[in-house]
Amino acid sequence: MRNLVYCVTGLMTMGFVAFHLLASSWLKADVTNKFVKNSIPSPSKVNASKEIYHRQSINLTDGKTTFHMDLNRFQKEYGYMQDYSCKVKISNPKMCTAPENSSLLLIATNSVPSSFTRRGALRKAYAKRQQIKNYQVVTVFMLAVSRSEKLMELIAYESRYYGDIIVWDFEEHRANLTLKISCLLQWLNEECTAADFFVKADDDEFVNPEAIVNYVTTDNTSEKVISGYVFQRSMVYRFGNNKILPDPLSLFSNTVAQRLALLPYSARDLCPIPASAWVSPHNPKMYRNLVYCVTGLMTMGFVAFHLLDSSWLKADVTNKFVKNSIPSPSKVNASKEIYHRQSINLTDGKTTFHMDLNRFQKEYGYMQDYSCKVKISNPKMCTAPENSSLLLIATNSVPSSFTRRGALRKAYAKRQQIKNYQVVTVFMLAVSRSEKLMELIAYESRYYGDIIVWDFEEHRANLTLKISCLLQWLNEECTAADFFVKADDDEFVNPEAIVNYVTTDNTSEKVISGYVFQRSMVYRFGNNKVSKYLLVNDIYPDFPAGGGYMVPRSFIPELNWKSKTLPAFPVDDVFMGFLALACKIPLRNKKEFYMWGLQYSVQHFKDAFIVHSLSPEKIIEMWEMLQKEKQRLIA
Repeated sequence: MRNLVYCVTGLMTMGFVAFHLLASSWLKADVTNKFVKNSIPSPSKVNASKEIYHRQSINLTDGKTTFHMDLNRFQKEYGYMQDYSCKVKISNPKMCTAPENSSLLLIATNSVPSSFTRRGALRKAYAKRQQIKNYQVVTVFMLAVSRSEKLMELIAYESRYYGDIIVWDFEEHRANLTLKISCLLQWLNEECTAADFFVKADDDEFVNPEAIVNYVTTDNTSEKVISGYVFQRSMVYRFGNNKILPDPLSLFSNTVAQRLALLPYSARDLCPIPASAWVSPHNPKMYRNLVYCVTGLMTMGFVAFHLLDSSWLKADVTNKFVKNSIPSPSKVNASKEIYHRQSINLTDGKTTFHMDLNRFQKEYGYMQDYSCKVKISNPKMCTAPENSSLLLIATNSVPSSFTRRGALRKAYAKRQQIKNYQVVTVFMLAVSRSEKLMELIAYESRYYGDIIVWDFEEHRANLTLKISCLLQWLNEECTAADFFVKADDDEFVNPEAIVNYVTTDNTSEKVISGYVFQRSMVYRFGNNKVSKYLLVNDIYPDFPAGGGYMVPRSFIPELNWKSKTLPAFPVDDVFMGFLALACKIPLRNKKEFYMWGLQYSVQHFKDAFIVHSLSPEKIIEMWEMLQKEKQRLIA
């Protein structure tokens, strides 16, 4: 199952009217024990069921409509749901605790294994243990398993650090959201009995705990209802993702479902209890009724999320992230040359650019003094089979972008053979101030083997250091690469089109190819501003857009040398322009490098080298479309 499901809606639906008929092989949960690692407690020890449940047919009425729920029909269409018994894979018994004399408000937030960045963002916002009035507010992230053992190892790692994750052993899928609610209710009833209220939320939502606490402490009736956005007498969908077909093909003959509840923008339910479900009072008897009721309902909804990526300001180069499991920088990438920066005058025939080292030292001293040291790397990254050339795609990323890297690995960022070229993608990172995040990066690197991390801090101003260190690594460690392509993790890259270019155009070995900016104005304001003191010129030399360009092996030694001897310029793509000018390397403007987007179609993307600024879901979508078109042409 794809561990990334993207969509544009903010609703995930729960209830017996909300599921899409799919092939049984797609719907069935793959309930196995393959994710039960030594570090993860056995499900039976974590959440052994204290009651034996038996499903049965039932007639429900709201006084206007009678709803007949025939167990035999449910068994026929969604049998695995009827038979499933909740088992916890990962949990933390300390999640559901509150100080003495404090009540407990639990925010149960639905998430998926791959949403590292979303969970990280929420932990910086509301998803932290906090005391509001007499309520201890605790957030728990609800997950199911992924088929990727590597991803589940990362989840176990994340859980051990944050202690706010619960994972059940059915497979993560929108069709299984009913199982999440059922298992949540069972867990609240049997394990988390301290919770006075629970709030159901999703990881793409803003939650305001203070406003919720004000509500439950000032309105005594909040303990007698389920509060939320309530759908009343909503029509049953007979089409689309939430469709339920009429008799005899489906589960219900009713055309109207009354008193459907929207758990904040998230899940539909139908139970014979007051109103709707958003903030639910703790009542063991009510939980037991909810367990019996909700576990008998069939559901499918959409899991909706987009990415938030964050980076940290200031360059604080420290050694605190050198763990025992990470080789010492000196062993990974010991510099084979001693470099000394100096002032220089460069001319392109029209303009002379004076780069005064003293001025660079004054404004960006740490850049001038920095010496590249690798924190995390894999010596096998830069290898190719015998008689194969190597095309290296060096993709800029940041530590928190787990989901973006995961999406790219499903698209172009995989080791592949195209003609006589082995294509390899490497993700370039710098360090985060979060030790926990860097531990996860080390874990990710050990699994995928496609990450290199230098020891300066992640920040847009330090992209120049990434380019300088990349050139040094290519010159000293990755000498097998015949070409390297610089890319970013928000870009679509088409390795096949690039290989076609380098194998059919011999002049590609004599130029730096990319989208070339010519005589661009120097910005004196904004994110890329450069002071008049640092550079008196009002225009830049020609330079390739940092989002994508290609450099042949023959230029790397000299580019590396110049990157260590010229003053380090604080705008990375302009810095590459200065390096090319100093090395007298010609730049070739190639229209296939699309820096301003491109119409979404196979016809347009099949010849593109790089398309800038795409969402992860769009990158995967366009990649799959290209692969389908390729298979169609072969057939």
